[in-house]
Amino acid sequence: MLPVCARNMSFRDAVMIKLPAALCPGGTGGLDTIACLSYGAQQNLEGDIYVYLKNNMLKLGSSNVGNQPGSYVVFVREYIIENQDFQRWFYCENWISPSRKYQVKFYPQSGNNPTGACFVDSGPYLYIV
Repeated sequence: MLPVCARNMSFRDAVMIKLPAALCPGGTGGLDTIACLSYGAQQNLEGDIYVYLKNNMLKLGSSNVGNQPGSYVVFVREYIIENQDFQRWFYCENWISPSRKYQVKFYPQSGNNPTGACFVDSGPYLYIV
């Protein structure tokens, strides 16, 4: 059972999507991307997003970016550094789920958007959750 604070949705700022360490072939993981996940793993992620939405642990769309829980997500890649230790890098990238039900939208920081954004939204084809 989760501690009381972990069950309190008002404490949730983002959902972290951690990629497997050194995921992409031929590298140490520093350039890993969600595109290196197998189709089945991406389907599992799509299912996880559905579960988070159904349990009100995540919301869809830019209008929920500032809410808690909201639509913010963050990707984490894990890569090998000196002495075979691992380092983690938090980042964002655009992604469309296999069935096109959901997508992650990434808006980098800019003059018009000083904070940037990384959030889950409905996919290119609208589906009802």
